[in-house]
Amino acid sequence: MKNIKLGFIVMAAIISFTPLAETKAQQVSISFSTFQQELSPYGRWMNNPRFGQVWINYDANFRPYYTDGHWEYTNYGWSWISDYDWGWAPFHYGRWEYDPFYGWMWIPGYEWGAAWVSWSSYDDY
Repeated sequence: MKNIKLGFIVMAAIISFTPLAETKAQQVSISFSTFQQELSPYGRWMNNPRFGQVWINYDANFRPYYTDGHWEYTNYGWSWISDYDWGWAPFHYGRWEYDPFYGWMWIPGYEWGAAWVSWSSYDDY
């Protein structure tokens, strides 16, 4: 009986030091020229003094993570599923910034993420 208990203790110790597999997005190499080529038909590129090259959608009513798509829980956590043909890029790479004159502009980034957002709340919002 002591051998069985000792065996369980040894197995538990071994298991506790075994690293857990972490689910990550597939690493894909992406370039600015890919973004520029794929997004140009849907918006315009401009040089922003603070962020460098940014992309602005032609639709003035566009709002990121709100317009034409939905949130869905995936293997990577909450992810924005876009209905736009170009949605694969701005919703999973880079960041969005609001400019009072130009509206929403996308700042390219090169690391894939399920969604690059920060959540906050204030009162009942």
